[in-house]
This record gives sequence, C-alpha cells and structure tokens, in this order.
Amino acid sequence: MAAIIVKLVNDLSNNSVEIRETLSQIKTAVYSLQIKELRDVVKTLPLTNIFLKLHVSDREELKLLKEILNRLLECLEPEVIHSQFRDEIESGLNHQDEEIMILCLSQIKRYSNCHDAVNNLTTDIRLLQAVIRCLGNGTLAAAMISSDILSTVGKSTVATEVLFSGALLEEFKENMAKNDIVRYRVYEVVTNISISNPEALNNTNVSGILQTLMSEVTKDDILVQMNSIEMIGSLATSKHGLDYLEKHGIVCKMEEMLEASESNPLVHFLMPALIKFFGSLACHDPKEVCEKHRGFLKSTFDLLGTDDAVLRGVVVDTIGIIASTVEGKLALNKQGEYMKDSMKHLCNMITHPPTEVKKRALICLVNIFNINIEDQTDDVLSMLENWFSLICFTPVDLILTICQQPFQELRCPALAIINSIANQNWGQLLLNAQPGFNEYLLNRSTENDKSGKDAKYKIIETLVDSPTTSTHFGAPYLIKLKKFKNEGPFYVQTETEVAVERE
Repeated sequence: MAAIIVKLVNDLSNNSVEIRETLSQIKTAVYSLQIKELRDVVKTLPLTNIFLKLHVSDREELKLLKEILNRLLECLEPEVIHSQFRDEIESGLNHQDEEIMILCLSQIKRYSNCHDAVNNLTTDIRLLQAVIRCLGNGTLAAAMISSDILSTVGKSTVATEVLFSGALLEEFKENMAKNDIVRYRVYEVVTNISISNPEALNNTNVSGILQTLMSEVTKDDILVQMNSIEMIGSLATSKHGLDYLEKHGIVCKMEEMLEASESNPLVHFLMPALIKFFGSLACHDPKEVCEKHRGFLKSTFDLLGTDDAVLRGVVVDTIGIIASTVEGKLALNKQGEYMKDSMKHLCNMITHPPTEVKKRALICLVNIFNINIEDQTDDVLSMLENWFSLICFTPVDLILTICQQPFQELRCPALAIINSIANQNWGQLLLNAQPGFNEYLLNRSTENDKSGKDAKYKIIETLVDSPTTSTHFGAPYLIKLKKFKNEGPFYVQTETEVAVERE
C-alpha cells in the first residue's frame, strides 16, 4: 500500500493524469492505513505535489485535497511541517477557501507550542503578517485559531516587541480599520497578550492599541461601550493590568458610569458589563474593592431582585466570585443586611425558573460556603452557619431535594453545596440530623452519569478526610464511608455480593 500511495502522489505532477480519479484513489489509500503505519509512508511522499494542486477551481477536487492533506499532515511532527512546507502553509493562509485557511492555521498553532517555535516565528515577519490577516479575512473559526497563535507567540517579551512595531503593527491597524467585528478581534488579541506579563503590557501600550480600546468607553454607541468595557475587564484579571487601568483613570470612569445608571436609563444596558468589570477587580483584593467602591457593591446587591434574568445571572456570578475567598466572605459580611437579603434572593432563584439562573445561583452558594479546613476560624464558621440558616427554614432539605431532581445541570452544583458544608462542624451536624441523608449518601443507585457519581463521591471523600466525622456521624458510619471511598466512585455491586449481604 505504501508503494501505491507514493506512486499516486508522484502521478499528480503529470499533467496527463486524471486528477480527480487520482485524488480519490489517494484518499482511499491513506485512510485505509492506521496513523502509525502512515507515519512511515508520509516521510517519503512528495507532499509538495499535493500542495501545488490546492488552487484548483473544481470543488470536488478541492474537497479531496483537503481531506488528504488533513490526514497526512496529522502524521508529521509540527517542526517538520514548518521546516519543509513553510511556504506552502503561508500560501494556504491566503487561500479563498475557508477550510484550507483553517487547515494551515491549525498547523501553525501546533508548531507554536513546540520548543523554540516562538523564537523562529518571531523572525518570520511575512508568516505572522499572514496570520494577523486571517483575523480579518476569515470567519470566526479562522479568527479564533489566529488569535490563539498570536496570543501564544505574544507571551514572549521579544515577540511582543516585534508584534507591535513595524510591519506587523501596521497589519494589526489595517485589520482594525475594516469593521467593528475585526477591530474587537484585534482588541482581544492585544488584551490576551497584555495580561500574560507586565513586559507584554508595556509593549502593547506603546503600540497605542490599548489607548484606542479605552477611548471606546466614552463613545455614544451603547453596543460599542458594552464590548469595550468587557474587553477592558479582562485586563483587570491581572494585577499589572489592574494597576494600568487605575493609572489611566479607567476604574474611576467605570464607577462614574455605574453611579450615572440611576439618572441615565441608557446606562442600564451597560450594567452587566460594569458589574463584571468590578467583579474582576474583586478577584485580586475583595476587601479593598468592597471598601473603596461601595457604589459597585450597592448596585450589585440592589440588582439581585431585578426581573432581567441576564443581569441577575451576572450579579449572582459576581457575588460568587467575591465570596470564593475568605477575604471576600469577610468583606461581604460587612455589608450587614445586604447579605441577609441576598440569601433570600438566592433561595428564590434556586426554586424558580429560569434554569440558567437556578444553576448560577447554586454555583454562587457553592462559592459562598466552600472553605478549606485551614481557613476555618470560629468567627468564619459562625458567619457561614448564619448565612446558611438565612436561605430558608429548612435549607438542607431544600438542597437535597434539588440533589434528587432529574436535571444534571442542577443536581451536580447542589451536591457541591452539600460537599462545601461537609467539612464544617455545623454542616456535619445538620447533615447527620437530616432524615434519610446518611442512607442517601451511601446509595449508589441515585446517580447514573459520571458527573453525578463524581459529585457524590467528593462528599464521601470530604467526610472521610474530616477529623470530626467520627464525632458527628459515629465510628460505624465512618467505616461505611471509608469502604465507599476505597471502592471508588464507579463501583458496581455484583449480584453475588447483594445475595451475601441479604443472607
């Protein structure tokens, strides 16, 4: 078969051969071999013969060429493809067929993750220009691969100096001038690179693209403002990015917009983006953000009761982000009555449609009650116990009811809430006192899918590893939990074992 493939590929250079028939035979041959068998064959193939045919006008022939190349290139190491077929790959990036463009971009993406690839790509200005051009010439699928390549290359300090100067910077700017969609693709690449390290941010700043992005916030177009706020918010996910935004007055500007929402109805449309922005800030220093930007917290809590499901989901996510750290929990506790009302709102969300908001509210509760044993102080545990009691009159009963519903997307986060309180004294007392809980936890038949089995098994692990489980549940029950843990999450009891147990 190897000899046949070599002959057929050689035949492609013969103008008298029937191209479609030959390609069809090549496709059949290469797909009849296993990848490991094909690896030895492809090393001897004149792949240039296939690349040269990529500019045919016949659709059927082009389809065959794409399928063949996709299979053969999969068998080659990315370094080999770059060293031997670099020009052909560059040509493919300019191809009018979207799938050819994506095929070639995918090979560059593979190569970009190889050792020394970034250094080699940094000196290949023409190839990088073609990659940048794909941001604007291709569809979203091609643009995403292009963005991934540039973001990977841009993590190198030397690379950012090259990317955002000279011919490559001009290529970025030409793309930005095409339309709003492409401009924001460029912004996304720039922000992805900027958050990777402080040096990268300095180099992207010199290009002037970040300043252009920040200026979008003040435009009259609400949609443009919304997109730019979300893009700028990604910068706030890094400490150096946050410092940059503070230095350029963007954080103050965002707070002014937040305060203007009460008097300007149009700003209401920006609220999801603004809340997300300050939520990103709170990831770094929740205490400082909650104390310094009280307007943000007030707006966040006020919007928990909004009828806008999208906005409510964003608010819930933001509270969950803040509550994911001990500092964040303590900062939220200082809000007094706000947290008391929040627990009631979250209870309402997990018991009423829509499902998406239910799910996000459950995940928020997981973040609120999740705490490592080493962070458990009497004050923090007392605070969390109080919050849990505010959910409803019988919170454990409510959560367990959701755990037993036939909706995986709700059941798993509900099980995660049980897991989050299972390593806390007050939580163990509540769980052990819940009628039927101990039997339910050991009943493997309640979960049928992997995610559900994993979620339930985590509760078992948490209880087994907790030093207080024996005290609250008793030593005999702990032995059963350890047996469950040792058997693993996917253990299935055989009929023989069941019969022995019954005897």
